Amino acid sequence: MSDTGVADYTGAPFDKATSDFILRSSDGKDFRVFSAILSVASPIFRDMLALPRGPGGTSPGEVLRDGLPVVQVTEDAEVLHMMLAFCYTFPLPPFDDLRRLSLLLDVADKYEMEFIKTITSNCVVANITPFAVDSHYADLYALGWRHSCKALALHAARQSLGAPVSTVYAEKIKTLPHNIQLDAYLALENYREAFTHAAVLAF
Repeated sequence: MSDTGVADYTGAPFDKATSDFILRSSDGKDFRVFSAILSVASPIFRDMLALPRGPGGTSPGEVLRDGLPVVQVTEDAEVLHMMLAFCYTFPLPPFDDLRRLSLLLDVADKYEMEFIKTITSNCVVANITPFAVDSHYADLYALGWRHSCKALALHAARQSLGAPVSTVYAEKIKTLPHNIQLDAYLALENYREAFTHAAVLAF
């Protein structure tokens, strides 16, 4: 059926006339995209776009806009733009605060885009982004564990060596799923203990 909504197109670079479907954000922004790119970037999109279609090339109840199928997602336009920038190899979007980094890792997990997690982790660890790790290492450590980003967790653990493990760490670790809380805490303690032991031996 034709779309009668009031969603706005986001404009360049997601306005190509040759695109073959539309991603619609939760806040009413439409991104014209290419199924081939999304299928390579995400097995979730690949499986979704491979679903059988009817004789007319559409599925029952499918919404069309300008002849293109519309896929409604739960992410807002900010998150979709960040995700698509990675998929299309555009200049990386800024993720220089915990909120944006967390949003990126969430969407990467949801759509099984491991390459986004690898790139963001490497950028933070290499200090390519102006991310204030020093003041948020407890948050970063929890993010690393939540999203199985070993590089992030290790980087945050290294940042903690100059300060005592306070209740801040305990509070952040408590926000993790119960089945990994103990592992996260013990891993941090073991890392700090090993580093301290190595430093003592060096003298």
